Amino acid sequence: MLTLMNIAPSQLHPNSWTFLKCFELLYVHLGFEPSTNVFTHFYQMKIGRFVSWVSLSATYSGSLFTLYSSSYKYSKTKFFKLRCHLGDADRRLFFHPDFTPRFPLYWQKPTRFLLRSEYQLTPEEREAVEAIRQLPFVEDLDALFLGILYFVCR
Repeated sequence: MLTLMNIAPSQLHPNSWTFLKCFELLYVHLGFEPSTNVFTHFYQMKIGRFVSWVSLSATYSGSLFTLYSSSYKYSKTKFFKLRCHLGDADRRLFFHPDFTPRFPLYWQKPTRFLLRSEYQLTPEEREAVEAIRQLPFVEDLDALFLGILYFVCR
């Protein structure tokens, strides 16, 4: 998604990181390979007016997850720097085997992605969208995702 949006990790709002991770966990839990096309069916990009902050919000299809109610008022003034040495085992998180970056490492001008309607999805992606829509509404999402996280990580 970072490559599709042409943004560095620090450009994405914390709530949007939550949407991405919850979507990934849900998708894997349902037995599907995560898909940017399906994600862009449910979410759209919003770019900050004066700076290149990016957030994700629900499309016309409806939101799968709710926003955290706590404030991230300091998220835009506090940063940290990651440094990856060539010998690091986790280098593969940032770079392809040919050492090209997997996503932009520096702030870029974001590129809007197009929303995907169902007729633009593959049959497997449409099946995943339908499986997601069939999920019952759960009021306590924290408990649901802690359960999924436990199931995925054990």
